[in-house]
Amino acid sequence: MRNYEKEILSEVCELVRIPSVSTDKENVHRALEYTLNLGKKIGFNVKYCADDSVGVIEWGSGNETLGILCHVDVVPVEPLAEWNTDPFEPKLIDGKLFGRGTLDDKGMVIACIYAMKAVADCGVTPHKKVQLIIGTQEEVKWNDIQKYVNECRTPDYGFTPDGEFPIQNIEKGIVDLALVAELNRHDDNEQYGGLHIVSLDAGVMNNSIPSDAKAVLSDGTVICAKGKTCHSSDPENGNNAIFILHDMLSEYDIVDNAFSDLLNMLTDNFRDYFGKNLDVYQEKETYNGFYVHRSTFVPTVIHTTGNRIEAVLDVRFAYGTRSSDIIDCITKKGNEIGFNTRVLEELPAVFVPENKPFLSLCAEAYERVTGLKNEFTMASGGSYAKAMADIVSWGPLFPGDIDTCHEPNEFIELDNLYKCFSVYKEAILQIVSTDKSLK
Repeated sequence: MRNYEKEILSEVCELVRIPSVSTDKENVHRALEYTLNLGKKIGFNVKYCADDSVGVIEWGSGNETLGILCHVDVVPVEPLAEWNTDPFEPKLIDGKLFGRGTLDDKGMVIACIYAMKAVADCGVTPHKKVQLIIGTQEEVKWNDIQKYVNECRTPDYGFTPDGEFPIQNIEKGIVDLALVAELNRHDDNEQYGGLHIVSLDAGVMNNSIPSDAKAVLSDGTVICAKGKTCHSSDPENGNNAIFILHDMLSEYDIVDNAFSDLLNMLTDNFRDYFGKNLDVYQEKETYNGFYVHRSTFVPTVIHTTGNRIEAVLDVRFAYGTRSSDIIDCITKKGNEIGFNTRVLEELPAVFVPENKPFLSLCAEAYERVTGLKNEFTMASGGSYAKAMADIVSWGPLFPGDIDTCHEPNEFIELDNLYKCFSVYKEAILQIVSTDKSLK
């Protein structure tokens, strides 16, 4: 491992310096190009796929393919003022590497490339092919990986280093819904002669808890709420500014209209992010004996544009729950206040049986490198594991680690970056060394 540490750190820093926010297509392509050039320089076969939105770094040969699914796009850095360092100039402080993408997912892209290199350098004769499949739109709508699945042969099994250790073979599904209303400003002004809300705005990403929310009142008063952002799959780690704004507005004598109806509905139904007031609330956290947690419901974005107001609700539904029931439930809630519902994204929950042979080798690699016991666990977040069969989430967070994905001051412990490299190297080595089928 020591032979690769310096190179891994250097390459992670170079990749983080490319500001590849998902919507910045030019820099996202730069990040993908940089990654493929690194793979080519090491000696691997590389190629662009899916209209150049996905890259593949490939090594080995055989009838079965191990897939490792990563991404080089990142979420926006806002609120920038909350960063203690430049998010796109990586900084090593007290053993932690700070920068956007260090944890999600650029650090793991580099760690996996060098894990492949370490195995190739061993001189082992591979009986399996290894493909590092690198996406560019993981943090937004998955046009990249969905096009790849439609056009290319997918791996037989594998993992995405975009979650937590130990093995996460169960993953919640995702439904993102937009609640939309068209406003008649003329009627609004005539009907609501008293003080009322004329604009609401909050959040920047569908999959992040909003740290800022703002309301403009009819007398020109601007009310700003400050919360704490985090990944929307773990709402307990944040403080939703939308609900804080609701509480601040309760101090004003406001006449109800579409804006206040929306804010009240969101707060009444989703401040408890398990949705206890909803028909689809789940009392049990298991399904057929497996721990699947509960579905969570999080308002993440509100935007007012002209006469249109739109609010986004990010739902992570537990395995065994029907997404159609959730869509029907939210649609009903929206209709009650005059809002229509539009499905923005719908991704399935994941369940990969624990007895899959490749998972046994992954478990052994994890235990051998870390000294920790492997378990099979559930992931709240959404990863590329949803895009292909027999893919699990696996790392980079170890038990007890702080999760700073999608947050200001994102970082990865340098020791953990190297430990991830070692775990993945060991797993790849064991998988490609056997001539037995691991399907």
